[in-house]
Amino acid sequence: MIEPAHRTRFVSDFDALAADYELTGDEIALIKGRKWIDMIRRGVSFFVLEKMAAVIGVSNPEVYAAFRGETLEQFLSTRKQKITYSVAGDVDR
Repeated sequence: MIEPAHRTRFVSDFDALAADYELTGDEIALIKGRKWIDMIRRGVSFFVLEKMAAVIGVSNPEVYAAFRGETLEQFLSTRKQKITYSVAGDVDR
Protein backbone atom coordinates (compact mmCIF):
# COMPACT_ATOMS: atom_id res chain seq x y z
CA MET A 1 0.00 0.00 0.00
CA ILE A 2 3.07 2.24 -0.11
CA GLU A 3 3.12 2.81 -3.85
CA PRO A 4 0.31 4.92 -5.34
CA ALA A 5 0.03 2.67 -8.42
CA HIS A 6 -0.39 -0.37 -6.17
CA ARG A 7 -3.14 1.36 -4.17
CA THR A 8 -4.93 2.28 -7.38
CA ARG A 9 -4.72 -1.29 -8.64
CA PHE A 10 -5.93 -2.63 -5.29
CA VAL A 11 -9.12 -0.62 -5.77
CA SER A 12 -9.57 -0.92 -9.53
CA ASP A 13 -8.36 -4.46 -10.28
CA PHE A 14 -8.11 -6.41 -7.05
CA ASP A 15 -8.70 -9.81 -8.67
CA ALA A 16 -5.69 -9.45 -10.96
CA LEU A 17 -3.57 -8.13 -8.09
CA ALA A 18 -4.61 -11.07 -5.90
CA ALA A 19 -3.71 -13.47 -8.71
CA ASP A 20 -0.29 -11.83 -9.14
CA TYR A 21 0.41 -12.34 -5.43
CA GLU A 22 -1.08 -15.85 -5.48
CA LEU A 23 -3.58 -15.17 -2.73
CA THR A 24 -5.71 -18.12 -1.74
CA GLY A 25 -9.47 -18.11 -2.14
CA ASP A 26 -9.78 -17.73 1.63
CA GLU A 27 -7.46 -14.72 1.66
CA ILE A 28 -9.37 -13.10 -1.19
CA ALA A 29 -12.67 -13.69 0.61
CA LEU A 30 -11.32 -12.10 3.79
CA ILE A 31 -10.22 -8.99 1.94
CA LYS A 32 -13.24 -8.65 -0.33
CA GLY A 33 -15.61 -9.34 2.56
CA ARG A 34 -13.88 -6.76 4.76
CA LYS A 35 -13.60 -9.40 7.46
CA TRP A 36 -11.40 -7.22 9.64
CA ILE A 37 -11.40 -9.28 12.83
CA ASP A 38 -10.85 -12.51 10.90
CA MET A 39 -7.82 -10.95 9.22
CA ILE A 40 -6.47 -10.03 12.66
CA ARG A 41 -7.06 -13.61 13.78
CA ARG A 42 -5.06 -14.79 10.77
CA GLY A 43 -2.13 -12.63 11.86
CA VAL A 44 -2.57 -9.48 9.80
CA SER A 45 -1.16 -6.43 11.57
CA PHE A 46 -3.71 -3.81 12.56
CA PHE A 47 -1.52 -1.19 10.94
CA VAL A 48 -1.78 -3.00 7.60
CA LEU A 49 -5.57 -3.09 7.96
CA GLU A 50 -5.60 0.57 8.84
CA LYS A 51 -3.76 1.39 5.60
CA MET A 52 -5.98 -0.91 3.57
CA ALA A 53 -9.09 0.67 5.06
CA ALA A 54 -7.84 4.13 4.12
CA VAL A 55 -7.23 3.01 0.54
CA ILE A 56 -10.79 1.71 0.18
CA GLY A 57 -12.38 4.64 2.02
CA VAL A 58 -13.22 3.00 5.33
CA SER A 59 -12.61 5.05 8.48
CA ASN A 60 -10.91 3.71 11.59
CA PRO A 61 -14.15 3.81 13.62
CA GLU A 62 -15.86 1.65 10.98
CA VAL A 63 -13.11 -0.94 11.40
CA TYR A 64 -13.37 -0.77 15.20
CA ALA A 65 -17.14 -1.26 14.98
CA ALA A 66 -16.65 -4.32 12.77
CA PHE A 67 -14.17 -5.75 15.29
CA ARG A 68 -16.96 -5.59 17.86
CA GLY A 69 -19.67 -6.89 15.52
CA GLU A 70 -21.48 -3.56 15.63
CA THR A 71 -22.68 -0.99 13.17
CA LEU A 72 -20.81 2.29 13.10
CA GLU A 73 -23.75 3.97 14.84
CA GLN A 74 -23.77 1.37 17.61
CA PHE A 75 -20.04 1.77 18.13
CA LEU A 76 -20.18 5.57 18.15
CA SER A 77 -22.96 5.50 20.73
CA THR A 78 -20.46 3.95 23.17
CA ARG A 79 -17.98 6.82 22.78
CA LYS A 80 -17.96 9.96 24.93
CA GLN A 81 -16.64 11.97 22.00
CA LYS A 82 -17.52 11.62 18.34
CA ILE A 83 -14.57 10.05 16.53
CA THR A 84 -14.31 10.23 12.78
CA TYR A 85 -10.64 9.91 11.95
CA SER A 86 -8.87 7.83 9.39
CA VAL A 87 -5.27 7.52 8.37
CA ALA A 88 -6.49 8.79 5.01
CA GLY A 89 -7.05 12.13 6.72
CA ASP A 90 -10.75 12.44 5.88
CA VAL A 91 -12.46 13.73 9.01
CA ASP A 92 -15.92 13.88 7.45
CA ARG A 93 -16.62 10.15 7.63
